[in-house]
Amino acid sequence: MMTTLALATVFALMGSTAVSAPPAQADVNPGFSIGTTALYRPSGSGSRYIYVDATRGSDFAYDPTGHESGDAPWPRQDCLHGNRTPYWARTNGQGSANCPQPDAAHPMRSIKVAIYASRPGDVIVVRGGTYNEAVSTTGDGRTDHRGTSSTRRLVLQNYPGESVKFNGYINFQDPDYWTIAGIRFGWHPTITGNNNYIVGMFGGTGWVFHHNEVSGSHGNSNMLVSFKSGGFSAATAPQSWYVSQNCIHNNRANNPGSIDHNLYVKASQYSRGGVIQRNFMWNAPNGANIKLGPSQNPAESPAYVTVRNNTLLRAGTGVVVGSSSHHISITRNVIGLPYTPNRDDGGIKTYSMRYPTTVSVDNNYVAGWPSYIRETGSNSYGHVRRSNNKVWDQRTTGSYNSCTLVPATSSVRNGWGHVAN
Repeated sequence: MMTTLALATVFALMGSTAVSAPPAQADVNPGFSIGTTALYRPSGSGSRYIYVDATRGSDFAYDPTGHESGDAPWPRQDCLHGNRTPYWARTNGQGSANCPQPDAAHPMRSIKVAIYASRPGDVIVVRGGTYNEAVSTTGDGRTDHRGTSSTRRLVLQNYPGESVKFNGYINFQDPDYWTIAGIRFGWHPTITGNNNYIVGMFGGTGWVFHHNEVSGSHGNSNMLVSFKSGGFSAATAPQSWYVSQNCIHNNRANNPGSIDHNLYVKASQYSRGGVIQRNFMWNAPNGANIKLGPSQNPAESPAYVTVRNNTLLRAGTGVVVGSSSHHISITRNVIGLPYTPNRDDGGIKTYSMRYPTTVSVDNNYVAGWPSYIRETGSNSYGHVRRSNNKVWDQRTTGSYNSCTLVPATSSVRNGWGHVAN
């Protein structure tokens, strides 16, 4: 077994500072639900609401003085940015008339173009409807579609009380201080296809993903948390991130090797402060509800992640932790009702762990597997720390499809899982 001193030496050699796990933080907008109940406020000078409406919106502007029939319209995001505003939109008042601000009366048509038009502090408000899109936040060649601080965030949200269905996939590249709330992300046969994820979060500091639904992937994950391009460093890894109060379900892929998950985290050894809390995840028969760790490169293993108060049902495994993942806390979760073909995986499963003694499994309700935790591969580096875990009766009430299912036993429901008090 590796000694504590030797383990600290390994962390130092990796270029990672061995600090204590992040303290438990208050829930971000506590209470499980899909959708928002109020509009966020734009933050900072010059910030604004950007409205999106699939029925009434327009992503284009026209030059009334020089536009000819058959000419392509001008991309609206260009005339909304000062350094790209065309001459015609800056003269004779034509900017306000023909390239208006994307307010409630003049909405954009697509989420993609709304993101392209965004600046730090803006709030993108999406009206109810269906949006079939492939989006990258840096797809227009700009890299400033992100917040600049915790008080000057960029927000993507549904209009309160309206259902927004996004079908396709979306890349949030380096999403510093983004808040994504109230969107129902789903699979599209031609846009998503066999893409490995529907929602991808790549790097970024201080981002929050909550009150959303993500479902229907035919790839390795419904949601992926990873590092941005540029090698392994603190600058490319996600820091202080939240995945909270979401319903993530129905990974329909069947790739060889039980590798198809609801939430897949390979955030790199330089990541810090990840919190996965109060989510309801279900139906990942060929994988795990939550996977923490890469399939191949150990450097992709996440560090300092807290998994608490989630309800994790109907998967091969509730939580998988593997490779060089370290300083992982798994607590107050409800895990059960496994798929029979993968019943031997364990409610919590580890594989090829390099730093198992930094993983804590404490105070969870688990049932349905022969053992609540299964450690696979060599145990030469020790074992996962475990304490005070309990057996759940696996009774539920409510509906999977409406994301309203909860543990039927009130003492379990009130203290553990996604709707705990």
